Amino acid sequence: MGFFHEKVSRIVSIVKDELSKQGVSSSSHQHSSDHRPPQPPFHSRPPQPQATPFPGSTRPTPHHPPPPNDPRSYQLTQTLYTPPPMATTASSPTAPCPYPFHLRIETLSHPAVALLFRALPHLPTLLPQLHTIITTLLYPHHPPPEVRSVTLFIRPMPGVAYTTGTRLDEAHKEIHLSADYILSCCHGSDPSTDAARRAEIEGVLLHELVHCLQFSKGCPGGLIEGIADFVRLRGGKGAKHWKREGGKKGDWCGGYSRTGYFLDWLEESYGPGTVAWVNESMREKKYSDEVFRDITGTGVHGLWKRYKRTYELEGRDDGSDDERDC
Repeated sequence: MGFFHEKVSRIVSIVKDELSKQGVSSSSHQHSSDHRPPQPPFHSRPPQPQATPFPGSTRPTPHHPPPPNDPRSYQLTQTLYTPPPMATTASSPTAPCPYPFHLRIETLSHPAVALLFRALPHLPTLLPQLHTIITTLLYPHHPPPEVRSVTLFIRPMPGVAYTTGTRLDEAHKEIHLSADYILSCCHGSDPSTDAARRAEIEGVLLHELVHCLQFSKGCPGGLIEGIADFVRLRGGKGAKHWKREGGKKGDWCGGYSRTGYFLDWLEESYGPGTVAWVNESMREKKYSDEVFRDITGTGVHGLWKRYKRTYELEGRDDGSDDERDC
């Protein structure tokens, strides 16, 4: 046993002598896999090459106009707010839609189904086009609220159409379009009226899709419907029977085309993006009539008077109206 121990000791001694001659310690030999060459100080390292961006890959920081509740909004809007070119027809180029569209037909044998696809053979591409019209008019600089999907239901029901969110998630929207309305709208086979039928159904779908994307926190129903018909007007989908209407002090919020034409006049008078700021004001807080004064410098009732004078519309003005609005 002593002889074996002596032989092992001599072998270990010889190995240590060889390692010492090569300048390697026993500890570094045991962890040679962790050995790294010494690094120069950071300040003495050569500069690292920088990646060259592809041409056109960088984009300038966009300028955003002041929020609509900022008292400077009216002055700055006139000088700094330059909106992008506005695509306002269904023939405009379609940007990728961030959410899917689905179609559900409750009764496939209903005669309205065949009439619908005869009037709208381009239905799969129509809905993304309508989305583009809405975002161009209401969201030229800011993103719309989150929508995860839109499902179009075709089913027999009274009325024309309505929009709602699903019970589990409001971000999943549903547009219910009356099959009975389609049947009455598309009744007959005269080809000369096909274009009018198509425009009417497209206009209804555009109106309802606006409800999927607009802000409405604390907003009166008349203004909600008016913004939807404003988009329909500007998108070239207004109904043939619509006309400008006057009325007394509060009738500016009468809804639908009455309010839609009033908002269209505001957009024409105060520049593109005016109605977009009215809608944007409800992103974080409840609606207030003061948004019109913040944007234009004039109260909404004064604007309504100007609108009626511009088009010589009839309507009694309430004497209690604030004359400073004029």
